[in-house]
Amino acid sequence: MSFLDAIKNKIVPSVCEVYEIAYGTNFYYYTSSDYDFNFSGNYYIAKAIKRSSIKQNENFFAGELTFSLPKTDDVSRIFRKEFNLPIFFKIYRIDKNDASQEKDLTYTGFINSAENDEVLTTFTCNTNEIESQNTIGQYRYSRLCPNDLYNHKCNVIKEDYTFKTTITGISDQKTSFQVTDSNGIGALPEDFFKNGFIQGDTFSSTINKHTGLNIKVNHPMKLLKIGDTINLVAGCNRTSDECKNKFNNFENFFGSEHVPNSNPFRKTL
Repeated sequence: MSFLDAIKNKIVPSVCEVYEIAYGTNFYYYTSSDYDFNFSGNYYIAKAIKRSSIKQNENFFAGELTFSLPKTDDVSRIFRKEFNLPIFFKIYRIDKNDASQEKDLTYTGFINSAENDEVLTTFTCNTNEIESQNTIGQYRYSRLCPNDLYNHKCNVIKEDYTFKTTITGISDQKTSFQVTDSNGIGALPEDFFKNGFIQGDTFSSTINKHTGLNIKVNHPMKLLKIGDTINLVAGCNRTSDECKNKFNNFENFFGSEHVPNSNPFRKTL
């Protein structure tokens, strides 16, 4: 250890938070500490980063958090230009003097919005999985299934419902696409891909309408062009009929379709 590092360790507490932000193949490593350092194979840059406490509520996607970065930061710039990928955000608590270089996960989620003022960009994050001292319920009673399609609780194999095809037409300011009739796509039922995904090597978007060889997405996908090869991944409307007849997966349906619309104990006869 250098003399300068020894002085830093005496002045600056060794326990701090580190922040890891992932956007596609780009990774950003920041710290709330007063100086940069290497830890567990990553180089963390000291930033004027501030965050809120983690808010939990009755929402199934619990765990809202806000944090801010200088407006000139690279992550802040992402929100001032077109982007097509989710931005994931993690917080770890570490001890820089820990020889094992272990990181204690405090929060994991994704950035869903950003606001700019003259100096700072403030980000809002949400997550459905959070490491904390409070237990978060994983299920709520609902007519629809609360499982995420293709996750370990759903158990449907994503590859079995992924169809490779090629873009043949683009319209509606790059929100509507026509594809080749590969792997029998044209014969699939209407909205077979609704709530699923259109995916490429560096982008992904939710499909909100599917008819024959026509696909409609939520926002313009300016990276796509005619001739590109893409994957179409089937979606789910979370009903028991869809689970049973489309995916043959009724044993993993966790919806409560027979919950009454009104409380029978309060209903006036």
